[in-house]
Amino acid sequence: MVAADREIEASARIAGELRQPLYLIDVAMWRATRAIMDGRFAEGQAHASRMLELGEREPDAEAIMRYQVQGMVLYFHQGCLGRLEPRPVPSDTPAPTLLHSYHALLWCETGHEAEARRELAALGRMGSICHATEGGSST
Repeated sequence: MVAADREIEASARIAGELRQPLYLIDVAMWRATRAIMDGRFAEGQAHASRMLELGEREPDAEAIMRYQVQGMVLYFHQGCLGRLEPRPVPSDTPAPTLLHSYHALLWCETGHEAEARRELAALGRMGSICHATEGGSST
């Protein structure tokens, strides 16, 4: 992990010099990930919040999706997934497949079968799911 931390800090220096929002968002995301991996949950939440704040000004960053996934990982490690509730997926979301997948997983992991099925159905309507058929092949 020492090498990963060095790379994150090198990226942070470059992002700081370039002042490109997407790079700054990436650094906040990686810092949040590392903090959560080390059990520094408050720090991880702070970095995730910074990532969301920066992402609100950068539409290509998919900040809401990144923030929700970071939150799920954080809450999973804290043993409190049940406190999360997915935000609705806006119609202009650049990566709706990722958000619907995240929602389906969260609902499934927290015992909300009907909601999970609703998200999976949305993915199916978008053509994002292969349906299993007899014999193990998919369509």
